[in-house]
Order: sequence, then structure tokens, then C-alpha cells
Amino acid sequence: MIGLGQNDALYALRWDGHNRLNKWKIVYKGRAVKIRSTIHQMGITERYVIFAETAFKLGVGSLIPARNTKSQKPIKSWYQELSLQKIFGLTFDWMRFHRKDLTFPQLPNTTFYIIPRTELARVKPGGSVESKRFTIEGECNHFLVEYKNSNDKITIYAALNKASDAAEFIHGDDDSSPFPNTIRSGFAGIFSNGMAVNRPAIYVIDGKTGVKEKEELLDFEESKTYTWSLGLCTYRDDLPTPEFTDIYWLGFGAWKNIQTQLVYDLYKKYPYRDSRMTLAQVMEQIEQGVPTILSRLHIDQSAKPMLSIADSYRIPGNYFANSPQFVPRKNSKGATDGYIICSAINSDNLISYLGDESGENPGWSDNSELWVFDAKNLSQGPLCRLSHPKLNFSFTLHTAWLPNRAPSPTRAYDVREDFHRLVEEASKRYSQKVGKQMRDLFEQVYREFESDRKSV
Repeated sequence: MIGLGQNDALYALRWDGHNRLNKWKIVYKGRAVKIRSTIHQMGITERYVIFAETAFKLGVGSLIPARNTKSQKPIKSWYQELSLQKIFGLTFDWMRFHRKDLTFPQLPNTTFYIIPRTELARVKPGGSVESKRFTIEGECNHFLVEYKNSNDKITIYAALNKASDAAEFIHGDDDSSPFPNTIRSGFAGIFSNGMAVNRPAIYVIDGKTGVKEKEELLDFEESKTYTWSLGLCTYRDDLPTPEFTDIYWLGFGAWKNIQTQLVYDLYKKYPYRDSRMTLAQVMEQIEQGVPTILSRLHIDQSAKPMLSIADSYRIPGNYFANSPQFVPRKNSKGATDGYIICSAINSDNLISYLGDESGENPGWSDNSELWVFDAKNLSQGPLCRLSHPKLNFSFTLHTAWLPNRAPSPTRAYDVREDFHRLVEEASKRYSQKVGKQMRDLFEQVYREFESDRKSV
């Protein structure tokens, strides 16, 4: 949790499974840890809790709508009768004009903080807990940790998302690109290409001192081929993983029609660009295009190199795949004994609908699919591709697999009872027309929750 003002610090929170939420302030050398970027995830081992200041940045520029407000009729109608209409419009116009001044590159390094679990047990909630830290070169959004801590060693697997900025998504008025006349307004919300080769990496850290003892990145040529822009990963996670042998990564690829001038300008002087691929070569590769690739990273800590690509599949150029999920075979234990399921969009333009540029008349298409791979043999391609006329999604993210389908637990929580008074009070502050729109909107919300409770 990140606070503001005098409480600007990093806290570890622990829920006891009932009503109590315990909190500890994390300090380094006696001073509160302050996060300049974000903490996207954490890792837990048998002896340590690990936080990382991940690459996802958060700034004023993130508040600028992806679409131009001129095309946002549903939103515009909400404040059309309000006195703040012109203020909203002028504010967004000003922010859009100064967008370059309101944004900044990601932090080029990633800092990890290590907290002993024994300290969280020793120090009473509300107190401060001392951490160790170490820093790696390159941005990281996602990482995995081995649960086992032999000799207090922490093994971390990280995706080095070098010069890949997920916070810099395409805006509806992004018409300036290194490749002229390629960006369409329908791409609004999709993030731009990475500006350097991404690489999986392994780090072995001394948990007691925070000293980095081992470090290895996937071979550069393999990374250039298979993990150009690292997205999400999956692995067999039905139990805490004592040691990793295989991790499945999905590389997003690259397309010239989602390359913005803003991202180019932010990362053209990226400090950790590999000398084996210059900025000009990166742009040449983006112009040619890089397909989405599903690959299996094999790990052997006794070998040299420790990391290698053991299997892979190139997604056809007219598809974009994401959200890999490992599903184990029944009564199996192996790290590759199962299936990999991905979402896949059949679209030359990464757009999940067929309609006009404004998106107001989408004309939903049936181009959304789920692909099932044999985890032991990705290269043979999907075993099956599933779709349905009513299955429609765009850019998907994280997934979860459950061994059994079970009904949702009954909720005692009543949404209508919780919000009704607040909605009534808020609706009276505006005109009768706007107040009715607010109440009608929440009626739709109430019905969704009430129908869900009845179906349980």
C-alpha cells in the first residue's frame, strides 16, 4: 500500500482470514521505503516476503482519456447540463496538448525489497520492519520466486521489460508516428511497442544480506527471436513451487501501426539498450513486424547456460494471443504435464469488433477464440481452437484455473441497501434529467447483483 503526504511509505498488510488487517511499515536502514513507481506484485518464500518496485509508472499523464472527448458521447451527455462541462473539456484539452510534458520514462532499474517472515512474526502490528534490498538493470513488471530457501538463498525469475512502457497507451488523437498514417483512432487504449529486446532472467540472492550472487539473462539471440516484448507467463502452480524447471512465456511481438512518436521519443536514449541491436535496427524490426510467440523457458541451474528456450510456437500473423494459463493433466505432477490455454483474437488490426472508427456502432464480430496447446509440444500448434458467436473479448490479461466448477458462495451483502441513500443524495445535486440518468444507471447495477444472488 502506498500512502500520500506524511504517510508516504511502503506497508506490508496481512489479513487474518476474518476481520483483522495487520500492518507493518517497511524501512531500509531505518528510513521509510518510498515508492516512486508502483508495486504490481509480491513474492512469498518459506522464509521471506519480496516486494519489487515494478516498471508500471503512474503519473498525471495517465489521467488523460484514451479517446478524444469529442467522440465520447456517452460521457459527454453526463456532464452536458453541468456547469463543469467547459472546465472538464478545457482541462483535458490542456493536458492533451501538454502530454509530452506530463509524462516521463519508466525507472530504468528495478529494486527488490526482502523482508524476513520471522521479523513480521516478531514485530507487533503497527511497528516497523527492516528490509534488505538489491537492484537489477532493466525494468521488470512480473517475477516469480522459488518457495525453497536452501542456505537462505532466494531464486527469482524476472521478465526484463526493457523500454516497454505499458502506461503509454495509444490515444485517439495519436497521429504522429515514425511510420506515418498507420495509427487508427480505433487503436485507442492499446499500448505501444517496446523499444528494446526483452529478456527473461534468473537471479540468486542471499536473503540475509541482499547480495546478488548469481545473474543470468536468456541468450540475446534467443531473446530477440522468442521474447521480443515479454507479456504474461504461466507455470504449474497447484502447489508452492520449490524449484522451477519450466516457465511458459508469451511474447507480444511488434506492429508498426501501434508505434507512437511519444514512446519513440521517451526511449530513444534508453540506457540499457544492447549494443547488438541499435535503435535503428529496433525500428527496422518493428516495421517488418514481430509475431506473438508462445515459448517454454527451460531452467537447469546446474548447466551453463541455465536458461534456454526448449519449445515454441509462432502465432499466425493475423492473430494476437495473450493470457496463457497452465492446466495440469489429471493425476499428473510434471512441470510440462498438462495444457496451455491462451486467448486469441483474429484481427489484422488488434481490434475485437467490426464497426465505425468511433466505436459507437461496433457490430460485434466472432473473432475471439481460446486455443489449447499440449504443454509438452507447443511447436505442433494448438490441439483445438474454441469459439462461440457470443464469445467476444479484446485485450485480455490475467487468468485463473479451478480444478472443479462450484457455485459461488451466497453473499449477504446487499448492493442496493449500501448505495441507495448515496445515489439519492447525489442525484438531487443536479438537474432532474441528470439525476434520473444517475438513478437509472444504478438500477442496472442493482439488477445485475440481484440476479447473480438469485442464481447462486
